[in-house]
Amino acid sequence: MYEYLQNVIRVRSALEASWNILQILELLGGHMSQNSLSRPINVQLLPESIIIKWDDGLITNYEHRYLRLNCRCAVCVGEWPSRREIDQSVVPDGVYALEYTHVGQYALQFLWSDVHYTGIYTYELLRKLGTYV
Repeated sequence: MYEYLQNVIRVRSALEASWNILQILELLGGHMSQNSLSRPINVQLLPESIIIKWDDGLITNYEHRYLRLNCRCAVCVGEWPSRREIDQSVVPDGVYALEYTHVGQYALQFLWSDVHYTGIYTYELLRKLGTYV
């Protein structure tokens, strides 16, 4: 019995140590990713496209409808677990961004001419979707 209790204590200590290490790594990872994440310094809503200048010098371009079709909100693609592709027929050909706002330190949200506004475009997603200028 004594040996069993010693093993339980060892396993519990190891699990607690692992848990603490995971928490520290998560905190460090979150901190590092926040610092390494490029942020927009200028967003231009032009008639033909949206242009974003990033703090690392990169400039990306987006056609309005292309960006609108890449909305990943629950209204457009459903909620997990029954996600679907966005129905392109409900997004007008001439849709364009009317306004935008920053969401925390990680995303932009656009108000579209089709009155859609619930999509949040993370900086990471915007970097992936953009055409580099």
